[in-house]
Amino acid sequence: MIDGWPAGPVCGPAPLVLTCDELGVSVYPDANNDSLRASGLAPRYYAAVSRAMLATRPAGGADFIMRAMIDRPEPDPVYLGGSCTLTTDLSLPDVLTAQVTAALANGPNAHPAGQPLVVQPIPVESTTIRIAQATGVLTAQPVRTGPLNGPARTTMLISSDPAATAAVVGNLRGGRAPFELLTILTERFDTGSAAFDVQVQVDAGLLYAAYRAALPPDGPLVIAGGVPDDVHDAGLGSGAIRTEIRGTAGTALRDWIDRSDPVKAAVAGAVKDVLFDTAAGDAPAPAVRDWWDQVLSGATATLRAQPPPPHTTVTSDITLSGPVTAGRTVPTSFDELTAAAAADLGAYLLVVHVGDFTQSEAIGE
Repeated sequence: MIDGWPAGPVCGPAPLVLTCDELGVSVYPDANNDSLRASGLAPRYYAAVSRAMLATRPAGGADFIMRAMIDRPEPDPVYLGGSCTLTTDLSLPDVLTAQVTAALANGPNAHPAGQPLVVQPIPVESTTIRIAQATGVLTAQPVRTGPLNGPARTTMLISSDPAATAAVVGNLRGGRAPFELLTILTERFDTGSAAFDVQVQVDAGLLYAAYRAALPPDGPLVIAGGVPDDVHDAGLGSGAIRTEIRGTAGTALRDWIDRSDPVKAAVAGAVKDVLFDTAAGDAPAPAVRDWWDQVLSGATATLRAQPPPPHTTVTSDITLSGPVTAGRTVPTSFDELTAAAAADLGAYLLVVHVGDFTQSEAIGE
């Protein structure tokens, strides 16, 4: 350990949890805070951003615009498709930074009053974008982004088929969020001076059932997108996945360890020869998080057609020490957009009449 170098948020003991706008916010100290103080530097604390917000346009207003293509003028259009551009911001709001600073100064292990400290978001190695709409298909680009440094902004283009376009337009006009937008953060932690020996025990039959329930009933059985993370959580809840942590670990820390990427990888690695086959074909699969790609060496996996024999159990032993990643899903708040669109819909929705492709008419009512 080099004095004066931050190591990142330490994953234990349990974090300080604050409430901001009815959301619980976890705050972690840097693993090297003692060294930072001894070097005359400000200690660091890391807050978990609770949700993404829409960034603000340079001229004001939410950074969002939806363009819908129709084949004849309203009020009875047929939607041909559309696209949306928006920018999300995962920075810590000033009010949250102030709350964290005040809580650290008045908590049980109070930070000395008047001495500087740094409050910043938990370091993010990569993000995965997922978008959902009850009707139609929405496709986001980029699907993956790299580390978030400085202003944590992500600009994306979202394409929509005719059904999704009609639904998004209806949502905007009805004062609702246009769609559900999730950002899955791969956050980097550190174990500090601790090392955790973990044994995972997996009931392969129960985990197979969780995978089967997460995939379409009529196929295909390709495992991608959010399925690996969701099935791991389901397996913890059903008892398909059990962990034994040697050493002292409180409830909050156990929950974090159970959902850490190394434990997820250990579970998937233990069952991959029992549950999965490698899929052939060149069709691109939805983006998955890095831990899953590492287990499968980048190959596309499918769930086997038949479950393993009853009472098939596999185990794996791992040690968590040093840098450790974990995934966390952050929703996007569209509250500012819906309020602004109610006052000036034309600033956020552009409906273009294509007609016979020789004329166009912009309608923003």
